[in-house]
Amino acid sequence: MNRLQLTQRLHQEAAATGAAPSTTLAQTGSSLRLVNWVDLAYQDIQALNTEWDFLRTEFSKSMVVGDRTYSLTDLALTDLNAWRITETDEDITIYDDAAADETFLLYKPWDVFKSVFMIGTNRTASGRPTFYSIKPDKSITFNVLPDDAYTFTGEYFKVAQTMAADASEPLIPTQYQMAIVWRAMMFYGAYTGADEAYAHGEKEYRRVLSQLELDQLPRQSFLNGPLI
Repeated sequence: MNRLQLTQRLHQEAAATGAAPSTTLAQTGSSLRLVNWVDLAYQDIQALNTEWDFLRTEFSKSMVVGDRTYSLTDLALTDLNAWRITETDEDITIYDDAAADETFLLYKPWDVFKSVFMIGTNRTASGRPTFYSIKPDKSITFNVLPDDAYTFTGEYFKVAQTMAADASEPLIPTQYQMAIVWRAMMFYGAYTGADEAYAHGEKEYRRVLSQLELDQLPRQSFLNGPLI
């Protein structure tokens, strides 16, 4: 469903008075509130977790010889919210185009990384990077100054999407998009004092949200043993 269809579905499920909106643009009054509730519901769902699969995407960058640190501007990433870093050390790869020898880089937290690789002669060491870290400003840095134009690739999670047109479609998979409608219906019920609408919206929202979480969030790992 697109933004307009979600708004019209909210109107239907809430049994709102008047005609359903024919557009989400330049609305006023009750129609504007319906549009705003749909937008807010979508933002709320995206904000529940930074690691939704529907916000996950790839990047690739060629290194500059002698340059170990790359800002988000260097990487042309205008929509990064968080890097995808797992405990498997299989998140960032590096390869030489000529040799086609792609390997994984090992991750070190920034405070550990800088105490090992950003001190003494290690600051000027060069070669093929084998470790990387993420600095507080979200730039990515490597343990040595690259001695060739290696390519590194990985994944990150995008910032929340904003729908701005009738035809804008949420990134949430189609089968779970009713979560937006049901969350918006909770806003409708709270505003209008329609307790039944709120309760129904909350029940359905929780049901669809649980399905969305099972499908679109990482499975819990016990590689290092269960948490106690």
